[in-house]
Amino acid sequence: MSEQSGGCGFLACPKTEARCSSLSVTTECYPLSADNRGVCVSESEMSNITLLTASEKLPLSNGRRPLSLSTAAATLPERQQLQANISSIKHRREASSLYKIGTDPDLTAMIRASNGIGLYDRCREAFKWLSCTNTIGISNNTEKVNHVDYNEAKSWQQSFSRMLNNPVGRRQFREYLESEHAEENIFFWELIEEYRQLTNSDELYDMAQEIYKRFLNTNSTSEINIDIKCRNALNQEMKRPTRNTFDEAQRQVYKLMERDSYTRFIRSNEYFMFLINNLSRETVENWGKDFEAMMSHEEGQRLFREYLVTERADENVKFWSMAKQYAQIEDFKQRKALATEIYRTFISPDAKTEISIDGSIRAEISHNYEQAEKNLFEKAEKFIFELMKRDCFPRFASSSFFKDFQMNHEMNAICYI
Repeated sequence: MSEQSGGCGFLACPKTEARCSSLSVTTECYPLSADNRGVCVSESEMSNITLLTASEKLPLSNGRRPLSLSTAAATLPERQQLQANISSIKHRREASSLYKIGTDPDLTAMIRASNGIGLYDRCREAFKWLSCTNTIGISNNTEKVNHVDYNEAKSWQQSFSRMLNNPVGRRQFREYLESEHAEENIFFWELIEEYRQLTNSDELYDMAQEIYKRFLNTNSTSEINIDIKCRNALNQEMKRPTRNTFDEAQRQVYKLMERDSYTRFIRSNEYFMFLINNLSRETVENWGKDFEAMMSHEEGQRLFREYLVTERADENVKFWSMAKQYAQIEDFKQRKALATEIYRTFISPDAKTEISIDGSIRAEISHNYEQAEKNLFEKAEKFIFELMKRDCFPRFASSSFFKDFQMNHEMNAICYI
């Protein structure tokens, strides 16, 4: 739902402008749970609290009846609970505000709020809320917060830490893990960042117990993978948890994500499309006109390769990419191993994906590949490049594949203008 001018600042709030303007006092909307549930809270009269949602019931813990989510006013106990939940949360409206997920005090307050909503679920909703408000100091447009400088996004390939420290990068990584149903590690890591901000011993204890139940209990569906030594230490620490209780578990989860999930994310189509969508329109348009410009760009190479896959004619670009990689290798043993692989895959008479090159070039490579000189594939690389430029590229530039890609890129780029 789009933002209503004159309405509350929460993008997903189901109030209409007319409804907001009908109230005699200023209202704020605070998200408290999943499914875009919002609470309209009068700044001067808490008794006017109204619950709004698309669903019917919001279950509460401790065996109490669920809160009615109709437009009727909440009962006194419900108002008191909501007042306690909301008292420490201030909804920031300034478009220039810079929130950092992991250090924002409002997020910490939300995590500590409402016994009626589980900690894990509250944190999930809190991160959703922050991602649709002023999380990185842009406007309240949920599309715009996906934009970062291309070079910044590209640098995430080199540093897991840099990606996590960027609010947009962390959200992209989190959404990728959610799509793989493997988000427990990043949510645990983020929760510990929030947990470490607590100072009250009762809050530390309560939150530690909830974290343990959600992520360390062997019966949990969100159990994280840590070693037995760390698990045994945590079992002892849970009696008197401190702010550093989960430090070692968080470190192990961080290393696991860096070694496993992060490398998959960097190779994923989701990250590739994110990079593409942060390129300028002019850059993408030029790929349809200038083969050299496209092939000098890593994302351009991948796009061209994916087009050739659709035509079942990608052996040339695969060879070209591997030959470029081969020429950069300094270690002789590594170079020789790759030379043998390239020869057997693309050059040998028995190759299943044999490329079409001049007979004299093929004979020269066949005779010298065991010596693995750095310039072994130089002639073949240039030959194939010119062949792709002359034959494959014109088909690519006029294809529906590229035209559809351009259209999608323009649509995704509208919010960055």
